[in-house]
Amino acid sequence: WTTLAAIEWAYFDWDKSEKLLAHAINLNSNYANAWHWRAGLNTQIGNQQLATQYARKSLELDPISPINYAGLAYSKLYTNELDETVSLYEKAYKLSNNENKSFIAMIARAYLRMGQAQKGIQIIDQFFEDVTQNIRAMAVKARCEVLVGNKVRAFELLNTMLHWKATGKKYISEHFIADIYAELGDKEKAFYWLAEAADNMAPHCALFHKKPVYDQWKDEPEYKALLKKANLNKP
Repeated sequence: WTTLAAIEWAYFDWDKSEKLLAHAINLNSNYANAWHWRAGLNTQIGNQQLATQYARKSLELDPISPINYAGLAYSKLYTNELDETVSLYEKAYKLSNNENKSFIAMIARAYLRMGQAQKGIQIIDQFFEDVTQNIRAMAVKARCEVLVGNKVRAFELLNTMLHWKATGKKYISEHFIADIYAELGDKEKAFYWLAEAADNMAPHCALFHKKPVYDQWKDEPEYKALLKKANLNKP
């Protein structure tokens, strides 16, 4: 049922995905993964209170899972409980035997959201000898570099990602590219890549409406069109 829910999620059918996840939980209320996915779904659509509630339930059922700690951290990121976000991702990283570097990238992203871009860069530089080995870390670092005034380095990272995207050398989720352009203030390219992300059903692409970097364009037709495309334009 969670697999079916994930398919509907990819097509932005949030209501159907929610019903399938609820059904999975009704069949087995101790299925931690279903609670984890349900938390993620509610984060996507902006139901942060429910997202946190479901993420806590997932962690309660499987308290040694790094993914469940990361799930709760993810929900906290979007409620701006950022100190707790950092500590939860640190716990997730330790539980992954210090192997899942994407959790480190998310710690840096929490610092970016705090307005501490230099701290985000320091975290990434501390844990990544070569940041190009992790796409998420590349994207976060590029955004941080913009905010500290180092646009040259930001464009170096962005251009590498664009090259990989064009050549197919690595999978690049389009919303990572969009976020960098948004940080650079390039509305046209940011929304182009967000639309590409939505068309290609890139994971987590609907979260643009929870990212402060896009708030400056909330009244723009491009923003409203994306809300509609992602089925997020309902009251």
